[in-house]
Amino acid sequence: MKLKYIYLACFILLGFSIKMNAQDNGIVEVEGRLLDIVTQQPMQFAHITNLQKKLSTVSNKDGYFKIIMIKTDSLRITSIGFENIIYTLPFEYSERIIQPVLYMEEKDFEIATVDIYRLRYEAFKYDFMRQEVVKPYEQERLEEIINNLIPFSELQLYSLMHSSKGIPLNFKSKRDKSVEKLLVIEKQDMMEKRYNDRFSDSLINKITGLKGDEIVDFKKFCRIDRNFVLSANDYDLITRIKTFNELYKRRRK
Repeated sequence: MKLKYIYLACFILLGFSIKMNAQDNGIVEVEGRLLDIVTQQPMQFAHITNLQKKLSTVSNKDGYFKIIMIKTDSLRITSIGFENIIYTLPFEYSERIIQPVLYMEEKDFEIATVDIYRLRYEAFKYDFMRQEVVKPYEQERLEEIINNLIPFSELQLYSLMHSSKGIPLNFKSKRDKSVEKLLVIEKQDMMEKRYNDRFSDSLINKITGLKGDEIVDFKKFCRIDRNFVLSANDYDLITRIKTFNELYKRRRK
């Protein structure tokens, strides 16, 4: 009987020790919920990953999830068709269980339609206006030349007669230039959208707590290289923002 009480006392002490150790290490259990920002419906089967601890979980059918983290950790929350969320702990917190409600926004795939359609129209217009009706005789003679049915001397003579109509191989028509410009604009739009998605005001707000004009001033201060933003992984980008935030706060003092 006494042995039973001894085991019970050891179990209680062990549980208390684990709890105190968790508090000392700043471990927090996040019991969050994910909702669609428009419909307010739960986001089920969304992936939640602790980027530093490499821990992952999935939200249930009601949008609830549980995961542990510490103050320096960041959670990346993803769901197909929705913008990614980066969640960090508040600057000040005392509870060891936090129950945030996070809202996910559907991705927007808008592109610069005005310039693109204008260039496509110009390419179509150029093709249509430059259509030519080939005379039957010329078409027949050209086919004979291609099939090598004409003596070389006559081929030379034919070439001299029509030399004014020749076009250099490296010549680019107005249509070709319009299409190239279209591709450049589409690529620039894609890169600009990716840059704005990765280095967004909402991400800076979640990491630094800055708002409005403070975020504008912070972006001017840090001037993070565009190529770095586009190529870095989430952990490196968040670390860089946190580093610049420390410098920014010192400057403001």
